[in-house]
Amino acid sequence: MVKQENKEFGKEFKRQRHPWLYKLIGPELYESLHQFSLHWHKETYRYRLENSDIEFNLPLFQDQIKIEVGRFSTCNGVFHIQGPTNSKVSYKLKIGSYVWIGSNIKCILAENHTPSAVSNHMHGLLIGRMTDKMKQLYNERYTERYGDVEIGNDVWIGDDVIIRGGVKIGDGAVIGARALVTKDVPPFAIFAGVPARLIRYRFGRRTCESLESMGWWNWSEEDVKKRIEDFYDVEKFIKKYEPRRVHRLTE
Repeated sequence: MVKQENKEFGKEFKRQRHPWLYKLIGPELYESLHQFSLHWHKETYRYRLENSDIEFNLPLFQDQIKIEVGRFSTCNGVFHIQGPTNSKVSYKLKIGSYVWIGSNIKCILAENHTPSAVSNHMHGLLIGRMTDKMKQLYNERYTERYGDVEIGNDVWIGDDVIIRGGVKIGDGAVIGARALVTKDVPPFAIFAGVPARLIRYRFGRRTCESLESMGWWNWSEEDVKKRIEDFYDVEKFIKKYEPRRVHRLTE
């Protein structure tokens, strides 16, 4: 992992942002807030798995995030991960094979701030820190753990998509650009919108079942290369590589 410094953010924050807050809390607390923000933005990391074409941007507590990526999956830009704020919580992101990911993707592997407290504000900023009692209450009562994220094989994800934790995206699915994925996506489904919803399935039920049972993404690289021209006609593809299909449909 390579630590990425971002000193300009702190300068910009101190010079131009929130003059009302400076007047409200005074220079001492404002400087503490500035140092906290500078520290937070310094603690981001660029990370690339061996033999993977996807570069991840990981935040603080990156060691609590386990990432798995299958074969030949790629991303048009950096895959951003919003990580845990609690160092004791761990998450997993699993990406299958032959996944095509657009630019500016964000995956939330973090705790959700629930609205059940008196205030939505992080009052620790007012005193420059969070006391042990505040940390305990925050972690026990006022955060909801979303869960791990699993992205199947042969999935297409458009630009600017946000994926909430706890979501499973099935094999062959398509996620439209700028979608907010908050629930599981079935195999070969097309989801889009905010929040993302089912638009339609890519193929009919039997075709989807055939493709998933074949699991061509598990073929060897040599087999995929030899058969690459067959990937453009679904019916011929299934007829050629699933010889038991005719027998099954006549049962």
